[in-house]
Amino acid sequence: GWRSRGGSRYHWVLQYLLRDEGIQLLWLGPRRIGQPMAATPKMLAETSCAVVRAARRMCDEGWWAPEGQVGLDSDARIRARLATEVGRATAAGLLMAMRQLLPPSVQRRLAKSQCK
Repeated sequence: GWRSRGGSRYHWVLQYLLRDEGIQLLWLGPRRIGQPMAATPKMLAETSCAVVRAARRMCDEGWWAPEGQVGLDSDARIRARLATEVGRATAAGLLMAMRQLLPPSVQRRLAKSQCK
């Protein structure tokens, strides 16, 4: 079987790169790829090469962190980083919404102070 050595918050990109390589596999769940029961050794070799090409493209295009950059607790780190980014985006959206509730004169003063 195929196995990645590192975590990636963009692991879902692999399915699109595989499709671009001409491989449409049945995804059974996390870390499981289905193959037809009647697959010939030639088909399996072609599929294997396509997966390697797609994975290399993922690395070359920066979708996977270099080996060693993500530690053993990579899933936890990825989740924590994602939660932080979602929290920041949510807070920024709330701040913008709250500013809309302020009187127009205060909104203008805030806009001017940010431009300086």
